[in-house]
Amino acid sequence: MRLFCLFFFFVSLTVVHAQQPVKDTAPSEWQNYLPMEGGGYMVSLDSTTSVRGLVDRLKGKWYLQETGKGYWIGYTDDMFSIGARGDSAIVLLTELIESDASDYAKYGALLSLHLIGIDRTIQGRTNEKFTNKRARTALLDALNQTALQPDIISLLCRDPRKSDIPAVMKIIETDSSDCWALNNYLTAFSLSLPISQGIPKTFYGKEIKIKCDDNLRHEPSAEFNAVVKGIRSFKDPHINVDSALLSYKSLWGNTAFGILDCDKKNGFEAVDITELLYSVTAVTYMDIGCHLQYYIDKSSIFICTQATAKQRLLNWWNSLTPDEKKNFSDDESIGSPPLSGRMLQYLMRNSK
Repeated sequence: MRLFCLFFFFVSLTVVHAQQPVKDTAPSEWQNYLPMEGGGYMVSLDSTTSVRGLVDRLKGKWYLQETGKGYWIGYTDDMFSIGARGDSAIVLLTELIESDASDYAKYGALLSLHLIGIDRTIQGRTNEKFTNKRARTALLDALNQTALQPDIISLLCRDPRKSDIPAVMKIIETDSSDCWALNNYLTAFSLSLPISQGIPKTFYGKEIKIKCDDNLRHEPSAEFNAVVKGIRSFKDPHINVDSALLSYKSLWGNTAFGILDCDKKNGFEAVDITELLYSVTAVTYMDIGCHLQYYIDKSSIFICTQATAKQRLLNWWNSLTPDEKKNFSDDESIGSPPLSGRMLQYLMRNSK
C-alpha cells in the first residue's frame, strides 16, 4: 500500500546541494535559504518596497516555488521579504487574513506568518523550530475562520506546542463545523483523549479485501470511500462504522499518498484495518489526517464522523479542572507526534 511508505520514507533520505550529498539538517541555520531537490538558493530580499506594499502583493497572482520535496514549502521571495520585517509585518498580515480578500491571498499571509515564526530558517526534512510567539498567536487567532483551519493546522503541526491546546479548544467550542483538522491536531499530543486511542491487539492483522478497478485507479478519495464501505461490510461485531460516513462525497484529507496499489492491475488488495486507522488519522510533520476518526470503547472500534469526535473532545475538555487545564501552558515543542510512532511500531512488529 502506497500510503504507508511515507513513514519509512523519512528514515534515510538525503538531499543534494552543490552536487554533494549532505545531511538532513543542511538548511539549518541558513536564514533566507530556500532548499530544493538538487540544491537551493539564497533569497535576495526586497528591502526597498514598504511592508504594506509587500503584503498587498499577496492579493495578486503569485505561485509557490517547486521544491521537489513535499516536506519543503516553496515560499515566494516576497514572503521571505515580508518575513524579514518581523513583528512589524504581523499586524498587516492579520489585517489581510481578517479582510474579505480571497482565500488564496489569506493563504499567502499564513505562509508569511509561518516564515516569521521560524525566523526564515528552514530546518531539516522533518523538524522545525517555531520561535516567534506573536506569529504563532496570529495563526491561532485565525483559526476562527473555518475555511483556513486545515492550512493553519498543517503549519502548526510541523512543530506542535502544548500551549496551542487551549486556543484550539476555544475554537472547537464555538465553531459550528465539525472542526476535523482541529480534532486531528489534538491527537498529536500525548494526551488521554477519548478518540484515536491505541487499538487493542485483538484487531492486529485483521484485513478486508478491496477490489481494485479503473474507478479507483489514482483516485485516493474514491479508494478511501470504498475501503470504509468494505470495513462496514466486514463481519466483526467489534468493528463499527457510523453509517453517516457512507454519505460523504469525500472522506479523504490533504495527503498526496493513496491507500491502494491499484495502478498495476485489477484484482483484490488486502487492507489491514489497524494499519489503515493509524495511518489515515495520524498527524505528522506533513499530514493532518482525514475526515473521519475512531475511538475505542469496551474493546470495540467505532469509526465515527468528525462531529462525533468533536463532541467527545468537548466532553473531555469540560471534564478537566482549571488546574488540569493550566498544564497546557507549556510552550515547549513536543517533537514527533505519538500516533505516527505508534503506527511505525505496529508496522515494524508485523514486518518481522
